[in-house]
Amino acid sequence: MIEQNDRDSLYKYLLLCLCNDMKQYLPDMFTSIEDYKALLMPDNLLREDSVLGKLIEDIDEDSWLNQVQIIGWLYQYYNAELKDAVMKKKNYTKDEIPAATQLFTPDWIVRYMTENSLGRLWIDGHPDFDHREWKYYLEEAKQEPEVVKQLEGIKAEHAKLNPEDITVIDPCMGSGHILVYAFDVLMDIYRASGYSDRDAARSFLENNVYGLEIDERAFHLAYFALMMKARAYDRRILFRGIKLNVLEIREPESTLKKEFEPYLNGYADLAKYLVETFKEAKEFGSILIMDHSEQEFVEFQDYLDSLKNEENPDIVAKAYIKEMVDILNPLVRQAILLAKKYDVVITNPPYMAHLGARAFEDIGGEVVQTSSFIVYNQNIIGYKSSFKRLVDYNSQDEKEINYFLSNNLFVQKASDFNKIPGSPIGYWL
Repeated sequence: MIEQNDRDSLYKYLLLCLCNDMKQYLPDMFTSIEDYKALLMPDNLLREDSVLGKLIEDIDEDSWLNQVQIIGWLYQYYNAELKDAVMKKKNYTKDEIPAATQLFTPDWIVRYMTENSLGRLWIDGHPDFDHREWKYYLEEAKQEPEVVKQLEGIKAEHAKLNPEDITVIDPCMGSGHILVYAFDVLMDIYRASGYSDRDAARSFLENNVYGLEIDERAFHLAYFALMMKARAYDRRILFRGIKLNVLEIREPESTLKKEFEPYLNGYADLAKYLVETFKEAKEFGSILIMDHSEQEFVEFQDYLDSLKNEENPDIVAKAYIKEMVDILNPLVRQAILLAKKYDVVITNPPYMAHLGARAFEDIGGEVVQTSSFIVYNQNIIGYKSSFKRLVDYNSQDEKEINYFLSNNLFVQKASDFNKIPGSPIGYWL
């Protein structure tokens, strides 16, 4: 290639070598590819007016260095034509759901949701925590004495939490924008608790963050963004063999064969349940409700791992076990995440064709009002909530600017929520 001055082929070949090497560090994103010609890449990538050239020329360096979620923006616009075509339909196939529903949540809304849920959880139990950097955090409204008494028990429980105890999930995480900012919030919490950046980054990936996504490519980007975020605090994070708790929701690759039964050892019914439950998982995603406990799935996962690692001289048995484990392993992993209970759930649900009025810069028209809110999973009688009403502003920037005005803040009892005119952007506790 060098002798023939074939720079495009040489570039693709070097990229292939790099991707194959990265498999050992990011196994959930990179797969082994033998032939660089198999890569679906545009021609003339090294020209100044190519896709790569435009990425380098049109996007400022700070966005590449400091905004790892830029890959989410790029992916959204990469899918723009497909999204436009799909949105013209009245009905979608499950393969078209990602294109119809993917919408990158504006940064300020992500910060608002995360600071007032994950951040609030920590502040409840640690009132001396310095949260001045969280500019979208709304202080709790003044409560009546009987409400304060109810809250004291909740806050006492939150005071027992250590940073590594907190679990946060985005059940439809897209390219990971919300989870990336959850990393920032938890990093503040870890630092205030005396952890080093390196230990905090590793603990975040192993203990705190969970995510699910039906779109394979979006999952890859979320996984990549979280690992790159962690690498900013621990340059050797890729060498530590960390297994993230973020997954692509998958459907069973095939049905269970009767030949598998001798190797299921009492788990046959659970295996059948998983295959049946997830047969349309790409359509239902994380709204699927598990009828078994997290512990049952964990025990089944341990059993499958023991089978996979067991030496078996019988070649036929070994083949059946491998085939069975390959079918069931991804299903049981996602079942564990779906059955698990979490301290914090933060998400922008993927509604189809029901998009808010100008809350998102790239979506126009008066379709339906959007609201963003935080809800405690507690019945607190008489609790007063704080709200920000932003429906009268006609752009994403205007909404964000006016979020900070005190005349937009009002207090209302949660029981009166449905009586509020319009749909305020605020929090509801």
